[in-house]
This record gives sequence, structure tokens and C-alpha cells, in this order.
Amino acid sequence: VGDLLEAGVEKVVVGAWHHSVLRVLRERLSRYGLTYMDGSTSTVAKQRAVDQFQGDAGTRVILGQTIPLGEGWTLHAAQDVVLAEPDWVPGKNDSLLERTHRIGQRGDYVLGHVPVVPGTLDERIVGASIEKGRAIHEALDRED
Repeated sequence: VGDLLEAGVEKVVVGAWHHSVLRVLRERLSRYGLTYMDGSTSTVAKQRAVDQFQGDAGTRVILGQTIPLGEGWTLHAAQDVVLAEPDWVPGKNDSLLERTHRIGQRGDYVLGHVPVVPGTLDERIVGASIEKGRAIHEALDRED
């Protein structure tokens, strides 16, 4: 994430599942201007976090748990989304990616980043999620 921001990406949405991972990311990314939400964050505080991310050029990162961050928010100030901990379910990953793809989107693309270390559980999760997504796509696009 830091590499993206150092390379000139203006804003990034970052989702993860575990509080331990979120804690480390929060510490390392706070220098870029960060706002945060997780499952314990009140709806009012979540809206404040979104408003800050959307409206403040100095807030370059919104970090949160995948479900609270990935449902119901417009985050089109960013074009880049990092799934720091991808989900087994493709729809949950897609939902987070779709937060940036909205009317009023500032750029021409949405780019999802899924950093994966070979040989880890994350590699298996990403592989399973891709296969599930393909199966869903094939089932829905099949002409009967």
C-alpha cells in the first residue's frame, strides 16, 4: 500500500479481516493520512470516516474490515483497492472493489490489488475465490 501511495496513487481503499492485521496496517499507513472502520465502529463514526476520506485530500487511506467497509459506502475518491486479506467468497471481495466504481468516479479505472505470498493460505483463498467466481459466471451466463 505504501508503495502505491509513494508511486503517486492519490487514495487507496484497504480491506482486511483480522484485527491483528488491521492494527499493523493502521500503524504503518497512518503517516499517509488514514481513516478507519471495523465492525465495532458506530454508523455515525463510519459515515464520518467515509466523509473524511472522500472530502479531505490529506486523508489518502481508508482502512477497515472487509464487510463494514465493503457494504453501502461510496468511496469513489479512490481508484485503487487493496484486499489485504481476501475472502473465500468472491462476492465479498467484489463488494469492496465496487465501492470505488460509482457515478462521480474521478478516474477511468478501478484497480484491485491482492498481495499474495506463494505457499500461504491466502494463495489458496484467492485460488478458491477465483474458481468460485468462474463457476458462478458460467452458471449465470449459460444459455438453456
